[in-house]
Amino acid sequence: MASMPYPTEVIRLQDGRLLEFGRHGHPKGLPALFFHGFIGSHHQARMAHEAARRHGITLIAPNRPGVGRSTPSDRQAIADVVPDVIQLTAALGIDQFVVLGASGGAPYALACQARLPRRVQLAVVVSGLAPVKAPEALAQMNRVTRMALTTGQRWPSLLRWSLAFWAKRYHRNPEAFLDRLMQSWSRSDQLLFTRREIRALFLADLREVLEAGEGPNALARELRLYLLGLPARRDTP
Repeated sequence: MASMPYPTEVIRLQDGRLLEFGRHGHPKGLPALFFHGFIGSHHQARMAHEAARRHGITLIAPNRPGVGRSTPSDRQAIADVVPDVIQLTAALGIDQFVVLGASGGAPYALACQARLPRRVQLAVVVSGLAPVKAPEALAQMNRVTRMALTTGQRWPSLLRWSLAFWAKRYHRNPEAFLDRLMQSWSRSDQLLFTRREIRALFLADLREVLEAGEGPNALARELRLYLLGLPARRDTP
């Protein structure tokens, strides 16, 4: 994996919050906003740096509120990402763009497509998170994810306690924490994480969330948003 081609950047939003983002791929290519997964950060876009460069795409990967240097925010819906996207693209001089959501970032990409249909040229979903209230979707998830979502829906305070407990384990030994987390994953995912660069990327994500960011509180808020879902209303600014 190539090293990060650009340092991260930060803009100040109209409400005073900071929004951190990284840029990868072609420096003057087609702009594509990359929305990272649940336990994730801008680092996930690094995986696509070389492919994006070859195909003339600029990946712009913001950290969600509470991740890295992005200021925490008491969001009420996933669609609350749209005003931040409007301000970020305005700061970068971007009119039309593509959105790409990976895993838990998929609802954010789809929210942008729904709310900004005149500006979003294409929405791409990679291994997108299914509606988490659907029993058939929960049944296909691994045990840890299923437990976290079920707990978050029924006992939010217990979820926050569990996330804080996981964070303490991470701080004691990040490598051992990742090894333990991987035990609940599929065999194919476990094999993927034997690759040193993939493992390093996920550890970088964990650092952005649990060290540089707000930690368990940000994760708990994120899970609550997934459980609330995406409002159906459309705006067309």
